[in-house]
Amino acid sequence: MSLSCSKRLCVSKYLCLYDSLLQEIAHNPDLSGARLSTFLPVVGSRYSGELLVIGRAVNGWVGEWAPSELSILERRNLAIWKSLSCSMTWVVCHAGPPKDCKMRDSPYNTNRSAFWRVVRWVARKLRVVLDCTVPWSTYIAWSNLYKIAPAAGGNPDNVLINAQRDKCIQLLALETELLKPQRVLCLTGIDWFEPFAQKLGLVLLPGSTSTFTYVKGIYKDQGGNCCWVVAAHPQGKDECKLVCEVIKAFQNWC
Repeated sequence: MSLSCSKRLCVSKYLCLYDSLLQEIAHNPDLSGARLSTFLPVVGSRYSGELLVIGRAVNGWVGEWAPSELSILERRNLAIWKSLSCSMTWVVCHAGPPKDCKMRDSPYNTNRSAFWRVVRWVARKLRVVLDCTVPWSTYIAWSNLYKIAPAAGGNPDNVLINAQRDKCIQLLALETELLKPQRVLCLTGIDWFEPFAQKLGLVLLPGSTSTFTYVKGIYKDQGGNCCWVVAAHPQGKDECKLVCEVIKAFQNWC
């Protein structure tokens, strides 16, 4: 079987699994009054496996759905299409006041996001960005632990987390299989990531005495080819110190 054929099968498996997640969300009675956003990983046009960045969940995103809508195939397909049509250029396009970009359809400003400030800094420090004349975000891939989040923003609560965790763990495993990253940076905090690490078969090793970089993870079956660094979520942290610790961790561990 050729690699391209194998990859197509993996993508098909991923989308089938994602569709089944949406159906479970649609039929969960505990979520009947919710308004939700759906998310799929976004891969930059220049991504070559250098860096995959993972957050907790989106803080507002394209589309807004009542769970009951996701029981309808056409609505699920629309939710998937909207997520798949996103480009990593959105990060740069949203960097600044809305008037600075005609493509803007929301007031969200990535320059005001601790998460995106840290990711940009790390990508440049690791020399993932090869050409400064093009959008830096096109060199990375971005995902989140949880694919379904409140449409109004904020992290999923325990009800929404429990409704999707098992399938989200399977989806993240397939993402790493498809994207084959050399480095994975989880800006989630260890408490959010630990349930995923256990199911993914990651060996979590303690970091040094650093403040924000907690552990490193190595896949047992990949011979150390994929290095994971789990760090604190940047909100409210000393971003300079966090970035320095992340860079040091990648340099020492990978």
